[in-house]
Amino acid sequence: MAYFLAIAEERSFTRAAERCRVAQPSLSRQIHEMERTLGTRLFDRQPRDVRITAAGELFAKEAARTLEHGRRAVSLVRALERESAQGLRIGLSALCDLPRVRSLIDAVQRSGSPVPSEYVTADTAELSVALLRGKLDLAIVDLPICGRGLNLFLMYKEPLVVALPQNHPLAQRPMVRLFELRNERIGLISPRADPGAIAIETMLQQKDVRSTITRTANLIDLLDVVATNQRVGLLRSSAGRLRRDRVVYKTLADSIQLETGIAGRKDDHNPRMRSFQNTLISFAQRQ
Repeated sequence: MAYFLAIAEERSFTRAAERCRVAQPSLSRQIHEMERTLGTRLFDRQPRDVRITAAGELFAKEAARTLEHGRRAVSLVRALERESAQGLRIGLSALCDLPRVRSLIDAVQRSGSPVPSEYVTADTAELSVALLRGKLDLAIVDLPICGRGLNLFLMYKEPLVVALPQNHPLAQRPMVRLFELRNERIGLISPRADPGAIAIETMLQQKDVRSTITRTANLIDLLDVVATNQRVGLLRSSAGRLRRDRVVYKTLADSIQLETGIAGRKDDHNPRMRSFQNTLISFAQRQ
């Protein structure tokens, strides 16, 4: 078909053969075979010119479309192969239970599914933007978040703990109840850094704990204000692995659970990403 279009454009078997980098006799045989198959002439051969017939004009229009579709199909397949061959880029929330997530990823690796080759740690808001811009394939995020343009799947839930100054009266208790914090100044990580903060504030209102709330930019800042006796902190239980001088962690008796999920773009159909995502969700659900 490429030979036919070259002749139609060049109006010469010789120039078409040169353009296609093929011997002219071979090109002529291909066109004769095409005409025999179609049962009609595509070209009128003149001594010094080649003119395309009416049938040839019709055939040329469809042939050009077919050839372009073929090129596009090849391009798409090659792009998919390049994308599949690349390592997966995974975002990790700075607040995720990292040992738990690493354990799940190790299980995925042992199952034979594709494994990420690059990890990026950031706040959930930053990870969401990176996902939508195509800079990440998947992200482990703190829930809830806006799901527009994203597929969201629950991975696990974890309870809250109370971070107390070590000399605080409640630090001697085995566990703390929310109503005991009514007269305390409470510190929370900001909703931008931890979307779960909204759920915590809602629960405080439901429990009629109307304390003064201070929002810090990150976990380190929250522990700093706790250590200096300025606030009592409420945070995810996995954050309790972070040791801080003059800070103790206590179990919160009230049932408040924050969620962590896996997020990916809805329009991303990379088979390696889908395989990793589905396997990770499967292992997470078994825990």
